[in-house]
Amino acid sequence: MDFAWACALAPLAGLAANILIQIGFFRLSRGKSLLRSVFAGFFCGQAATLAWDVWLLQGAFAPAPAWPDWPVLLLANQCIAAALGYCYFHFVNLSETARRIRILRELCASPRGLTREELLAGYNARDMVEKRFDRLLRNGQIALVDGKYVVRPGMIAAITKIMHLLKLAVMGRGASPGR
Repeated sequence: MDFAWACALAPLAGLAANILIQIGFFRLSRGKSLLRSVFAGFFCGQAATLAWDVWLLQGAFAPAPAWPDWPVLLLANQCIAAALGYCYFHFVNLSETARRIRILRELCASPRGLTREELLAGYNARDMVEKRFDRLLRNGQIALVDGKYVVRPGMIAAITKIMHLLKLAVMGRGASPGR
């Protein structure tokens, strides 16, 4: 295998590490810490991508690029691995929170089926929003200050800003932060 192909595999190796670490961390926590397991997997995936790249640049495959090309290679692979990790995060998130998935799981768990009223009994909009607020507060992503909710600085706030900037870059000036 030549250097270019081995280099292209670095983000995929990072994604594989991301998935394996996330699943392992989640199972070791006995299902109590999905968000932490996703973050742990993401950062381990980034580290695995970097380790793969460093291994390649140490001469695992010849010819390795000249020194001035290394930073670009490392940055490109880190960005690709981050994008793959972001996609994986949303795959996990959708499987856990999407109402459609939840409804299908409830129906699968009820071999005799459920009536519309039985299904709707578990979907109270106010209750769902309260649970989301509780989770955001518990995870330190928002805070209640003087009776008002505010975003706390941190990783999620930074990711939100980055995603908004990317959305602006792709969609133009009309993109709003909340849509």
